[in-house]
Order: sequence, then C-alpha cells, then structure tokens
Amino acid sequence: MRTTLLEQIKRRRKQLGLKGIDMPARTGINRQQYGLIEKAGNPNLETLDKIAEGLEAELMLIPKEVLRDVQGIVKTAATNQRPRLTHSMSDAAPDADHNEERDDVGDPWAILAMAEGQA
Repeated sequence: MRTTLLEQIKRRRKQLGLKGIDMPARTGINRQQYGLIEKAGNPNLETLDKIAEGLEAELMLIPKEVLRDVQGIVKTAATNQRPRLTHSMSDAAPDADHNEERDDVGDPWAILAMAEGQA
C-alpha cells in the first residue's frame, strides 16, 4: 500500500505540472525530505496531510466495498469525463420530490449508502 501511495503522490505532482523542486513552497517540507518521501519514505500523518494540501488533494479512507467504484470515478475524472451521479433528495428532505444531480461525491461512505439504497 505504501508504494501505491507514493506512486499516487508522484503521479498527482506530475498531473499538476510540478517538479519535486516546487513542492517545498507548496507543502512547507524541505526539498530533501520531500524527495526521500517520494522515493521510498514513510511520512507521518501530519506530513502526508501537508503533501496532500500541496497537491490540491484530500486524504480519505475508502471502504474496500466501494474501492473499485471510487477508483473508476477518479480515473474518469482524470480523463476530464466527470461522471454524473444522481442522489435522491427525498433521502435528505422528505418533502422533496425530485432528484439532484451531483458531479462530486466527496464521501466514499455516501457512495456506499447510495449503492445500498439503489440495490
């Protein structure tokens, strides 16, 4: 898992068109430390949060039950074909009689709840 996370960090940095030398200003982590983390480091949670912030990303625990779904959404978003997810407003507000389209679901637990509700 650590290797996958380090690969994701590097891939996201490149996606943003950034070089390793750009990261200290974005994260507050010195260049040498950042380079070690990206190669084979084991960052603590605080450092990982700083890196995520510098990469305009969020840290998130994703339930294994929806991991493939979330990976598919992320892959689709990376190719600029943002998926449209529908969420029934009647779940949130009993008097609502319509569905709301959402193009961003930031909570993987909500994806799981929606999937279970639609099954």
